[in-house]
Amino acid sequence: MAMQKIAARLGLLMAIAASGCDPDCFDDGELEAVYRDGRRAGEAFSAAEYARGRADGLALDRADGVAEGQTEGYEDGHAQGSDGSSGYAAGYDQGYAAGVADGSSDPGACQAGGDAGWSDGESEGRDAGRSESWDDAWAEGYDAGLQDGQASCEDDEQSAEPVASSPAAATTPASRPAADTADGPDSGDRRTCYRRGYQEGLDEIAYERGLAAGKRDNPEYLAGHADGYARGWDDGVVAGAAAGQSDGWQDGHDDGFADGYDEVYVGCYDASYADGYDSGWDEGWADGRDEGWQDGYDAGHADGSTDCPP
Repeated sequence: MAMQKIAARLGLLMAIAASGCDPDCFDDGELEAVYRDGRRAGEAFSAAEYARGRADGLALDRADGVAEGQTEGYEDGHAQGSDGSSGYAAGYDQGYAAGVADGSSDPGACQAGGDAGWSDGESEGRDAGRSESWDDAWAEGYDAGLQDGQASCEDDEQSAEPVASSPAAATTPASRPAADTADGPDSGDRRTCYRRGYQEGLDEIAYERGLAAGKRDNPEYLAGHADGYARGWDDGVVAGAAAGQSDGWQDGHDDGFADGYDEVYVGCYDASYADGYDSGWDEGWADGRDEGWQDGYDAGHADGSTDCPP
């Protein structure tokens, strides 16, 4: 009794946390009496449901046992057949081998790998070539620009740069005050406590437990169940092995195809990458020299102009 009361109080605390304010159904007064009435009603209903289920279980005959046993046996046998050595695993191995062959012979694998390899290689080669030539070209351009900048000192004119106006300071809107809230008094306390007591005493699966008990005490049903289970098991193993092998073959084929495809893809990628890199390097070297020389010239010219006498 003490454990039941503790459990009920814990349930009440959880309800209070969810709703914020609830009646005290353990006030040692009227509300607790109502709570206990509800619990007794829930227990009485559960006992009646248990008895009804047990009666139904005792009323089953051999044919009922055969039918239910066959269904359960088929399900268990199907799982066993699917997971067995001649089911999913065997189908997977066969499908994988077929998938590798199909993937490696896909004409799009080498084309896709070659295109990607050339694109990546050309891009990285261009970057490397540009980096290789840019520094030397910049130095050459700087020297040329410095000389031209110093020679242009006589024509230099100073110009003032406009001063940018300061942006207006952003204003922060005042935060809105939180609205005052107040919870009104709760109503229906007696009904709430009765309902909680009822739920405390209620067994949601009382009928199912009674039915199972009735079946266990019914020898005619049990004999039929055993016979039907054996038949269902044999049929389920055969069907499960076939279904598992089919599922395994498909999964294995998907994985094998991906592996075979990838192997060809990578080979063609690597071969095209080298060619693309060489082509990109040549183009990048030329671009880097042009860009580096111009950047260096601009920097040199600016420095030469800065050194002009006032």
